[in-house]
Amino acid sequence: MGIRIDVYNLPANPSYDFRILNPSGELASDVTGSFVTGSVFEFTVITPSFNVNLNLVGTWRFQAVVADSLIVDVPFKVVATSEQVVNRPPNKVTVHLSPTHPVSGQAVACEVQSDLLLRDPDFDIVRYRYEWRVNNRLVRAVTSAGLTDLLAAGVAHSKNKVNCRVTPTDGSKAGTPATANGTVVAP
Repeated sequence: MGIRIDVYNLPANPSYDFRILNPSGELASDVTGSFVTGSVFEFTVITPSFNVNLNLVGTWRFQAVVADSLIVDVPFKVVATSEQVVNRPPNKVTVHLSPTHPVSGQAVACEVQSDLLLRDPDFDIVRYRYEWRVNNRLVRAVTSAGLTDLLAAGVAHSKNKVNCRVTPTDGSKAGTPATANGTVVAP
């Protein structure tokens, strides 16, 4: 079994322990070692391979410990038959406008807040449907994997009501939409 891990902002020469725990919480497999960086390391990609027999039905866990700190602890399910595999919708998100009070003549951003590791309970790739409305009229609709979308400067004017509705989707199922609202102010 393999996995890809992107790690950012590592201290100099940190240790790591990547673990697979069975449904009873017992260690089924682990990969340990140290990053040899010599100094602060900004980014690296790790692809450990686990020798693990996924022979028990139930909820297993993947854990990552870096520099003696548990940084990841996520569940994954092992099922008896492929018919038991069920796609679930992406997890709930929150959104906000930036700036909170949009300014006439300036672009406004709609930013998604989401747990970057657990965007989807099935670890599917999540994209977001952004729908912008000015005074309840749809002015922009786009789907993107980006966590931010912009409404161009000049689309909304002073005293206009701006609304950004974001719906997370994994391509098959949509999650709960989230909405951010604001009223445009004069510069």
